[in-house]
Formats: sequence, structure tokens, C-alpha cells
Amino acid sequence: MSRIFKRFKIVVCPYCRRMQAIMATKRFRCRFCGRSMDVSKLRIYYATNDAREVPYVIKVLQEKMAKGELR
Repeated sequence: MSRIFKRFKIVVCPYCRRMQAIMATKRFRCRFCGRSMDVSKLRIYYATNDAREVPYVIKVLQEKMAKGELR
């Protein structure tokens, strides 16, 4: 089990399918549906230390997901 030590991680909630940036390393609560889950069980689509990069990356990943290029 490898851990990513970047500050911001972009994940998709498996329950509501909404993409969001998290800072958690073990558990987090989805800001849209309120469910709590382990970070280790989620797919991390992108990780960075730069907060300014996060909104742009989320937009690009959401567009790719809408086109079906990303699962």
C-alpha cells in the first residue's frame, strides 16, 4: 500500500460520483453527500502541493469524465 504525501488529492466520491479535492490522509467526509470513507480505498486522480492548480485540474478531469475518457 503506497501513500501519496502531496497536500491536495483529487478524488471522486464512490457514492455521489462528485469530484473534489481533499487534504485528508486516512479518512474524509464527502462535502456533497456527507458519507465518510477511507482515502486508501479511493482512486486518487491527481495530487499536488499547489492549491492554485486544483481548480484547473478538477475542471479538466470533469470534462474528461463527461466525455467518457476517464472512469
